[in-house]
Amino acid sequence: MGMGEVPKLSTEQRVSDGRTAVQHLHVERIVVLTPMFAKALPHYQKTYQPIYNDIKTSRHIQLALPMNPITNLYSTYHAHVKMGQFYEHLTKALFGGQLCDSIIECKNGKGRSGIKPDIIDRPNEIAIESKANRSGHHMNLLDDQMESYRLFQTLNESYTIYFVFYRHGYKRIKSIKESLADLHKNLSQKTYAAIKLPFDIVYTMWKHKGFKRYVQKTWHYCTIINSTFMNMFLFEPQKALTTIGLNLNEFDFYCSLSSQQLSIEGCLMDQFLIVDYKSKNYSNWSDKLVNKVPF
Repeated sequence: MGMGEVPKLSTEQRVSDGRTAVQHLHVERIVVLTPMFAKALPHYQKTYQPIYNDIKTSRHIQLALPMNPITNLYSTYHAHVKMGQFYEHLTKALFGGQLCDSIIECKNGKGRSGIKPDIIDRPNEIAIESKANRSGHHMNLLDDQMESYRLFQTLNESYTIYFVFYRHGYKRIKSIKESLADLHKNLSQKTYAAIKLPFDIVYTMWKHKGFKRYVQKTWHYCTIINSTFMNMFLFEPQKALTTIGLNLNEFDFYCSLSSQQLSIEGCLMDQFLIVDYKSKNYSNWSDKLVNKVPF
């Protein structure tokens, strides 16, 4: 495989739906993961200490989208949205900052759009976007969102932007109807990994010619990142970086497991893998990015 070639997803490489219990050497509690994620455990020997251990979400989520008063269940649309809100709260618990509704609004050729990081940490000048997709499924980097974050970087040059990509095993989220408590319980048990990437890595993926592009008018223009490549950030970090042409000397990465005490609304979360990437030359990269934005 060439240096810049993105690997193809084969049937044999797909994540199995069957889960397996694996005893990690440095963790007393059994870690339950799919076989593919379990193989990464030898590299995850430290526990990531969250900023908050007990995540309280009901007040924020229930006010945003109330349940159907007759069925006491969320509609199909609501369940999908509330999954996103679950992971926004989880991101805040892990990495700090404040939940944010919107930062600025701007105008582009298609009308009015907003730049809305999920988390803003103003004292440390960090913005975070959280995204989640089922293991074995591809992930989309939307052109509109990437361009919005590029503009955000231009207007906030001192900020560092991160994307946190969660890998989960929750099936049929777009068709399921269940209570908020059940949704929390299922996501607490079926979150397998979190990949935290600085915007320079995400931007490079979005622009890389080795990935498929969706450019039909029926949906958002985007770059499609296959599941196999996303899993490289967990299992083969060096290969993931070099495959998209990045210099290993410009990045550090830290592998760990989530805390055993992490809970959401009193529901203890199963431990999951966390890999946190840091860019050594982010300010230099963002300076070049800012200079490319036309005004």
